[in-house]
Amino acid sequence: MFVSDVRNLLLVAGSSTMQIDSLISRTRDNFRAVVDAAIKLRAAIGEDVISCDFETILIHPGDAFDAASMVDAFEGANAAGVNSKNVLCTSGLGLRRCKKVKMDGDANAQWEVTVLQKPQVVLQSAISQ
Repeated sequence: MFVSDVRNLLLVAGSSTMQIDSLISRTRDNFRAVVDAAIKLRAAIGEDVISCDFETILIHPGDAFDAASMVDAFEGANAAGVNSKNVLCTSGLGLRRCKKVKMDGDANAQWEVTVLQKPQVVLQSAISQ
C-alpha cells in the first residue's frame, strides 16, 4: 500500500513508469525499514517509553473545601470548621502524575494517579474577614 502510494505520487509529479520502477526496486528495503521503525516508535510512545503524564489540578469556584485534596492559601486566617467552606478561586495550581501500570495477565493498562502538589485555594470566607 505504501509503495503504491509513493508510485502514484511520483507519477503525478511527472516521473516515468520506468524511473519509478527503478527507484522503488532500489529503495524497497529502505521503505520497509522506515515503516518498521515507525511502527516500533508508535508502540514505544504508546506503551513503553511514555508511561506517565503530568496534569495540572485546579479547583472550581463554589466547590466545597476538602483538606485532603487542596490547601487553604490563608489557612491561619480562617476559623475552625473550614471543611464546610466553599472555594472562591484557585490561587496555585496543583500537579499530579498519571502513570500507566500493566496488571499481570491484563491486556489493558490501569492508571495510577499520584498527587505531587495539592492546589492552593482561597476560600470565600477570606474576603469576608
